[in-house]
Amino acid sequence: MTSDHESSLSFLSCRIALSADSGEPLEAIKSFFSSHFAFADLVSAEPVLAHVHLTRSPFPSPSSIFDHADVVFLRLSDSPFFTIPGRRTRLDGEELVRCDKSGTVIRYRGSEITVHVQESGYGLDLIELIRDLVFKDLERTGVLILHSTVVARDGRAVLIVGGKGAGKSTIALHLATRHGFAFMSGDKAFISVDRGRPMVAGWPDYPHIGVGTLRDLPDLAPKFGMPLSEMEGLSPSDKVELSPHKFRQAIVHTGPGGLLPVDCVLYPRVDPLAASSVSAIGNHRVLLDQNTETAFGLHSGWNSFQEPAPVALAPLIEQVSLRPGWRVEGIGVPDLSWFDSGKQKE
Repeated sequence: MTSDHESSLSFLSCRIALSADSGEPLEAIKSFFSSHFAFADLVSAEPVLAHVHLTRSPFPSPSSIFDHADVVFLRLSDSPFFTIPGRRTRLDGEELVRCDKSGTVIRYRGSEITVHVQESGYGLDLIELIRDLVFKDLERTGVLILHSTVVARDGRAVLIVGGKGAGKSTIALHLATRHGFAFMSGDKAFISVDRGRPMVAGWPDYPHIGVGTLRDLPDLAPKFGMPLSEMEGLSPSDKVELSPHKFRQAIVHTGPGGLLPVDCVLYPRVDPLAASSVSAIGNHRVLLDQNTETAFGLHSGWNSFQEPAPVALAPLIEQVSLRPGWRVEGIGVPDLSWFDSGKQKE
């Protein structure tokens, strides 16, 4: 597989070789992933997880081969925007996955992955492909994935952990706009340990923000390309998709490729009627367990490129649980005494 347009993209220990028929799709990928990934010229001798080639050429087999294929989901979300249904089959030694919405076909043969894109742009199909490759590879090598928003200040990261609707984005944007924190990750935290200290890396964000959060930040909503007038008739719990580019322009972000020490963990319980407060949580190991994720979950089998490997993630969870935990009530934090106390313990 050769191409005049080649690059390698790296995230933590995972490296993927990427090539395309033209430079345009590579630039589109870089515009999304460059906030967290490192891009470099491809060196043929360097080890990579996979070689991914993007092409506009039509998939050579008739579409009828998918008529009786397995129904899969590249991603299944509460939001129709992020849900990617597909079909999976095998032909001539290749595993084939077709994305129903776009018609994109992904072909797996050994470490070679060819993506036949059938419509303008590369969109969520390719983002999900890269996400699947990286998440599974990192988990197989012992990295813990948490359902967490991450912000940072003074070289220290704060995990904001909770389920859907808990208020992670609300607290993160409050800290970013009013207390000088930088945005590091919107939905995922990758945890490793360095010399006994939990370290975190973020993930490129495709913002999916609650209407209630945007209404609480009326000055920010227009900068996100979402005027308040467009949210009339929506309930506070409804979610809206924002442009990643506009989101990064409006909110200060940390730089690409960063690993930061975990300072503490916030557990939001957002209530617009409650006074803002922060209170210490003694042992928050159970709360962490409830928000641990796996790349090999219920709908992860849409391809068989990587299989689960036995890894011990419990020690990582334990290390994070030793950092201070705080319960956040209301829609923000009144001060930074909780953060300053962590610095004093260093």
